Parts: sequence; structure tokens; C-alpha cells
Amino acid sequence: MQTRIFLLLLLTAFSSFASVQYTLQGTIGKAKIYMKFEDYTMDYPKDEPRITDMRYFYQSSLKDIVLEGFRNKNTFVFYFDKDENGFKEKFTLIKSNNTFSGTWENGKGKKIPVKLTPIVPEDATNPYNHIPFIKEYRTTDLYEYARSGFLQLQDDSTSLLSGKNLRWVHEKHGNTYGFYLSSDFDPAVQKRINPKLEEILIRNAMDQLGCSSSFDYSSGGNIEYTITPNFLDKNLLSFTIWSSYYCGGAHPDFGKTGYLFDLNTGKDYSLEDILTFDPSAVKYEENSNSEQFSKFTTYRTTYFAPKIIELLLDDKQIYPAEAGNANEEEDSCNELYLQPDSWTFAGWEFTGKGIVFYASVFRAARACETEGFLISFDKLQPFKSKEFPYAFPKI
Repeated sequence: MQTRIFLLLLLTAFSSFASVQYTLQGTIGKAKIYMKFEDYTMDYPKDEPRITDMRYFYQSSLKDIVLEGFRNKNTFVFYFDKDENGFKEKFTLIKSNNTFSGTWENGKGKKIPVKLTPIVPEDATNPYNHIPFIKEYRTTDLYEYARSGFLQLQDDSTSLLSGKNLRWVHEKHGNTYGFYLSSDFDPAVQKRINPKLEEILIRNAMDQLGCSSSFDYSSGGNIEYTITPNFLDKNLLSFTIWSSYYCGGAHPDFGKTGYLFDLNTGKDYSLEDILTFDPSAVKYEENSNSEQFSKFTTYRTTYFAPKIIELLLDDKQIYPAEAGNANEEEDSCNELYLQPDSWTFAGWEFTGKGIVFYASVFRAARACETEGFLISFDKLQPFKSKEFPYAFPKI
């Protein structure tokens, strides 16, 4: 959440810079490709406008390849691994109106002709046009919209959760997988929940295929996912997605996201929908404004985090600062667990025994986030939200 806010501020700060974005489709020889890059026209320097990077993918693989580049008048040059040893691959493209033509070459001297024209979206051939964020790409990002149209989900296997089958699938071009509710479930429930499960899967697949940088050639697989179904009854479905990712930058990262779906309504519950430690509780949502986000963080820091710490101390899952511990690493994490800031953006997962909470700490101490703390429903019962329509599971 903090990252999204930072990016929004950064985008606002640079909004005054003029630029032209190109989203292109075409061929390298006979191979079909899609390309995107942005040409900044501010003085950077004046006679050679700066280009941040270029991304392209082959229709056969869908994985992003990221190249660096520059422009000299109407000639655009993009390359990977340009150093004293030469380059791994290079595009030299000449712009004429809105079309580009030129060559692709590798470091061994092989050259292939390239032809590119603006992307024309093809709604009729995109099987995922019904998914809201994909439909939005139709007007905001034609490059990603084009990629989404080539995704292919393939059946894998089934598994049992509380006596009912989950149907597992994976996306052909990457390592992303997910599940649907099978015919074991009422058709109305399938119709209600499966589109939401599909949206999560498609978003993860798109993120994975686009996870490349100019430091890592053509991987498109730098996000690994682990999906764990946690709980199922006649009303609720809970699962957790753990992701480990490195898409460029200084360090790799990881995190957990918990989901709790209402099988009767399709609602995806937030933690504030389930637990309320104070009437000032405010939910965080993707479209939250700065005022709502401020209220959310104030509630989480002032009421939510201290109560989590109190419950963990009572349960002797963490220990008071003065108690000490022979294990230095454990001591270090315990100190963080005693700080409210470590629980402001806590991760969580709904299970049959209670809710598991994960601290959120600074990067150098991320190992402390891997341990989950189960707080039983008996201890959470006094704080159950009046808006949550179901009784907590009996242990």
C-alpha cells in the first residue's frame, strides 16, 4: 500500500514532463512481437530526448524482454548488455509517421528485418475481456491488453478441501497457477466465485510475465507463487497466496495475501470486515483517498496493533522486553513484534482454528515476517465485527 502511494506521488511530480508513448505490434522476421516504450521530449538533453527503457515480448512466449535505449532524430536504438564486450541484442528502428522499420541483430552479427505499427486492439479475440482490469487495459495500456489476449489456462489436477474438489489450472506461458470451484459446488456458487478466482489468477499471470528488468534478460518468471487453501464451509472460502518476486531494483522481496470469500454473496472480506477493535475502524481499499488512508493507518496503529500485541503477550507467543531470550535472532524479532508499527500493515489468513497474523517490518528484518501467529477465535470473539454475518468456526 505504501508503495502504491509513493508511485502515485512520483507520477504526479513528473506529470508536467511531455512524452509520447508508443505501443506497437509487428514482426522480427516471421516472429510476431509487441513493443512498448516512452519517448520523453523534455530537454534531457535537448537534441537527444531521453528514453527510459523499452519492453517487448514474442507472441509465442509473452515474457517481457527489457532493453535500454536512446533516440537520435528519427532513429531509435535499443540494446541489452551494451559494454566493452558488445551487446546481446540490439534494435535499430527508423520512425516514419507512426510506423517503425529497421533491424534486430545479435552480438554475433546476425541481422533480421523488423516492421512495427501501432497496436490495434482485438476485443473479439480476447477471452478475458470480461475481467474488469483487463477491460480497463483496453483504454489505458494496449500493450498489456494485447498480451492478455494470448493467455491460455490449462487444467492440471484436483484436490480436496473439506470434502469438495478444487480444480487446479496453470497459465501455459509461465509458472502461474490457481484454482476454480469444481462441479461439487452449487452452480450458483461457482458462477459467483469462479470469476473472482479467475481474475486473481489472470492478474498474477500478467504480473509474472511482465516481471523483467534490464538487469535480467528475458526471464518473465521472477515472481513465484504458492497458493494454500485454508478453510471451506457452506458460507466461506479462505486461501492464501505467498509470492516471492524480483523485478529489478536493489533487492528481491516477498509477501502474503489472505483472501476470504463469501460463497453466498461473492464478497471478499477485509480484516476490518471481520474484526473491529474500535468504532473508528476504517477499511483500506484500492481507491481510498489520502484522508481515508490516514484514518486507516491511525486506527491500525492506535487500536489494532496494540491489541494484537496484547493478545500475543497473553498467549505467550511473544514475550515482554525485560524477559530476554538466549537466542539473539529471536530476541531481535521479538523486539519488533512489541512495536505497534510492525502490525500496522499486518498480513493475515483465516483458518479453521483462528486468524494467523504476520508482522510487517523494515526490509533488513524481513525474516521476522515469515513466522505467523495464530490467535484463536475464542480470543477474537469479543472483537468480532457486527457486520460479519457468520459465527466464527468452532475449534
